[in-house]
Amino acid sequence: MKFLIITNDPGLCLMAADSGVHYVFVDLETKGKELRQGHTSSFISTHSFEDVCSIRPYIRDSQLLVRINPLGKDSAVEIERVIEMGADVIMLPMFQKLDEVQYVSCQIAGRVEFWPLVETLEACRSIASARISDLYGVDCFYFGLNDLHLELGLNFMFTSLTNAEVRNCMARCGALGFEFGFGGISTLDSGQLSGRHVLGLHKALGSSRVILSRSFCSEVTRGISSFEHEFAAIRDFSERLDRQAFEASSLAKEAWRLIEEIESTDARLSPG
Repeated sequence: MKFLIITNDPGLCLMAADSGVHYVFVDLETKGKELRQGHTSSFISTHSFEDVCSIRPYIRDSQLLVRINPLGKDSAVEIERVIEMGADVIMLPMFQKLDEVQYVSCQIAGRVEFWPLVETLEACRSIASARISDLYGVDCFYFGLNDLHLELGLNFMFTSLTNAEVRNCMARCGALGFEFGFGGISTLDSGQLSGRHVLGLHKALGSSRVILSRSFCSEVTRGISSFEHEFAAIRDFSERLDRQAFEASSLAKEAWRLIEEIESTDARLSPG
């Protein structure tokens, strides 16, 4: 399992890189995000191009991932700019069709890794019907459960994983030989769905990437526990599940049950 953290804080970036986090993630996506997610508690980034430069020296053995804006008239300029600033990976959000993925892949031209972000059912359908030749230049896929659950009209973002089209798309990624990731993870024993259960889901679905969530960062930056300790616990538990298939399967079963309970509880508590 490889881990990502979203931050423009040099101190947190250095702590994460020194602890073995694989990707430090600067989020430049702003176009359309307030409209889609402004009514939720979701993170709306205030990161800037300057942040890409400012944290580059702190990356060390990790890689710098930059999420650009959805495809638009400025995309080619954005791609060139973040590559020049030292990005190792570019993530494209909110694509719908394969030609959007292909355009960005051509602009990147193999200079850095390319991760399309699957956030809509239309994107799921595009990938589910794709051939390997359609995805030349793609290195990995990531599934954005927040936007997916909003489109699906769900209350809990992890409930997106029960949708047949989302699951089919993940299976297609695996069948085509692509690694993929999804969602976020808190510390092992915190979060609406604990880190243990989230890792169980990743093992069950064949995922190999996960973002350390805002709740994880909140726990460690408030001094409740050290970043190094909590991240080491997650990493070690992930490796343990790789060796203990029965435990991973049991955690996944518990996670599916908890997701159903949370979704139904949130539905009852929703106004109207």
